Amino acid sequence: MRRFLVLTSLRRFNEEPHIHAKILVAALLISNGVRGDAEAVFYLIDVDKTVKIRGERVKRLFPDEDSSIGYLKKALSGERLPGVVARKGAHDLVSGILIGPTGKGRCLPSPPFTYVVKLEEYSL
Repeated sequence: MRRFLVLTSLRRFNEEPHIHAKILVAALLISNGVRGDAEAVFYLIDVDKTVKIRGERVKRLFPDEDSSIGYLKKALSGERLPGVVARKGAHDLVSGILIGPTGKGRCLPSPPFTYVVKLEEYSL
């Protein structure tokens, strides 16, 4: 399972949405479809919100930048989309609720994140 953690802010997303869209596309898409074994987790520091996008459940995500930006805007605003889980706070990042395996329990996978992208400084 490939897990991407993006530490960012809503302010940074509004200033540079294309960077976030490229990260999402690189994390979840391959040449012929969606990567089912990948997750992208965006933590918005300034609004204390965690948004997880699961590749195995995502629908209507396309590789072009404009549609990816639109998809991220909907996901970050809290709109219900298949494969998107949004929660308040960073506690879920540490406890494993958002990133843990699909079975019962709250265990963290090892390692918890395959890739960490820091667009804003933050320590868990």
